[in-house]
Amino acid sequence: MDTLNKISSFNLKPKMVQLYVPPIVWKGDPKGHVGVYDAFFYVVKGECYLLIENECVILKEGELAFLPKGKMRTYSAIPSSVTMYEIDFDAEIDGEHWYSKLNMSGEHYSVKVKDPEKFSRLFEQSLRHELDKDVFYDLLCSSNLSRIICEYLSLCGENEENQSPFKEVVRYMRENLSCQIKVEALAQIACMESTYFIKKFKSAFGSSPINYLNKLRIYRAMTLLASSNLSVDSICKTVGIYDNSYFSRTFKKYCSITPSEYREIFR
Repeated sequence: MDTLNKISSFNLKPKMVQLYVPPIVWKGDPKGHVGVYDAFFYVVKGECYLLIENECVILKEGELAFLPKGKMRTYSAIPSSVTMYEIDFDAEIDGEHWYSKLNMSGEHYSVKVKDPEKFSRLFEQSLRHELDKDVFYDLLCSSNLSRIICEYLSLCGENEENQSPFKEVVRYMRENLSCQIKVEALAQIACMESTYFIKKFKSAFGSSPINYLNKLRIYRAMTLLASSNLSVDSICKTVGIYDNSYFSRTFKKYCSITPSEYREIFR
């Protein structure tokens, strides 16, 4: 049975659709939890940070992320700056989890959609069905959900081709945030010349390697501020920033609030 036939035999059960839009503050879950349901996140504006098991993603405008159930998931975003849809669901093929049944790897967590307006409409329609919740809810919402899944599957291979050369680079960044990391070292991991590496990395991620690294540091700091009792000074060093004043300025530049104010949100 090919993939198309398998998709046609989906057993879909939508659970919840939500839209997070300012002034609603989406705090995320920087402490993390194991997902009970599968979920799609679709960012309309802004960005959010996802950590699924040991794979991290900075999800940007026009990007779709899949969060599989049964895996540890952590996510956070800059307060009051992200507009995002979330849809939670169960899906099976012949009694098995759809992701496993289609032999998907654990690396296809995010894709860049080709038609953002089309995707926004799909999620908007699903949200309307959620709010109405009439007798046709399961049917109508499942129809939209199946289209989202099909689009996601069609984009997985393309996304893999663009970002695959940099997976070890991003993993190295995340695992060595406390160290001073140079572009030359990252380029060497990718087996590329430095200038070419910067160009290709920016094309794949929409950000230079250093900007991406700085974002990882800030998002890691956000997680630690929300989920630990470490002092701000300790957090600075953990994320590789050894000047408290510079850390506070950089944090406020990204988040519009100070580290202490961010921590207070989760108290």
